[in-house]
Amino acid sequence: MSLTPETTEWVHALLQQEIEKAVAPLHQKIDQLDDWANGVFVALSDLLPPLLKKHPDIAADIEPMWRYASEQYDTLSSTDQADDFQETQELLEARKVLYRQLALLKAWPPHAQEK
Repeated sequence: MSLTPETTEWVHALLQQEIEKAVAPLHQKIDQLDDWANGVFVALSDLLPPLLKKHPDIAADIEPMWRYASEQYDTLSSTDQADDFQETQELLEARKVLYRQLALLKAWPPHAQEK
């Protein structure tokens, strides 16, 4: 049995509609998760500066780790994953952004501001 061009076009359109119906909820869920992640990031951005200023010991503990994550993020610009650890740019990005934001706000201990 041979399909006519019209039948092929009809089947293609029908499949396209079904795919769009199936994918729409996934797009919605991705948007919701993106909003949730952005909300968590905003909450951390609100919380961390005053917390680190009141507790410089906490800042001293996490500053080197987040500086390292920021540096690793920059080195991964041409690859998907570092050879020596299991973190992708996506996993490093939040720490990189927060590290740099907190540096601009001078929330890190004074010795860290010089780096």
